[in-house]
Amino acid sequence: SSSSPAILPLHLAQVVWKCFSWSTILKCHPLTLSLLPLSQVLSVSPEHPAVVLLLRQVQCEHLLLSSVGTALPASVLEQLSSAVLANHTSVAAWHWLAEVYRTQGLLVQAVMAYRQSLQLASQLDLHSGKMACLLRLALLALSLCMAKVPGDEWKELVLEATTEALKLGPSPVALLVQALLHFATKMGARETRRLLERLVYFPSQGCPETVACVARWYLLRHLHAKDDLELMDTLVDDAKASGDGRLLEFHTRLTSC
Repeated sequence: SSSSPAILPLHLAQVVWKCFSWSTILKCHPLTLSLLPLSQVLSVSPEHPAVVLLLRQVQCEHLLLSSVGTALPASVLEQLSSAVLANHTSVAAWHWLAEVYRTQGLLVQAVMAYRQSLQLASQLDLHSGKMACLLRLALLALSLCMAKVPGDEWKELVLEATTEALKLGPSPVALLVQALLHFATKMGARETRRLLERLVYFPSQGCPETVACVARWYLLRHLHAKDDLELMDTLVDDAKASGDGRLLEFHTRLTSC
């Protein structure tokens, strides 16, 4: 096809998206996908990178749905990687591949995919793309810190990614990730409380309420562990004023134990 790799012709896109739906609805064996209209797409544009990537995504989604708990074959992962590499201007494709690697427990490969997406976003001068890459990297590393995976490399990655994100501009999510890293590594420390209180009581303009809600939840856990009843009461008052019913419910459960 003479079409640009970044643009999928409308009629091809419609066929591919139908396959996404059918692969979920029919719950058929992955090989059965070859009987669906995928062949129509390949016959029209067999080497179109965007077509190949979408087809690989269809097949991968179906494999993940039909083989929960089973690792994807190495050959499938290689095909996915090749399809993403061929779409050399798609930051989102690298994000998708990184998430596939993460679900497969291939954490090093997931980090490499996110770093590749960050490099691409930088080359294309995509500010939001760079921020998204850094925050995804930070959240991946944070999840391992929260799970108490041994080693300092994940903590260092959290700090590296959030620091770089904050250089790009204000980011309540980056600040929250830093606070949760402190919670995971130094739950009872005063600095942990300070970082969480900053997000709860002194949020920056435009800070999503979800960030404050998460910060309240972890701050309550911190204060409960410290048995600081006065500060817990202050936090509960703030939750009431903000309409944070989940925090109030969590507080009731903690105090009834």
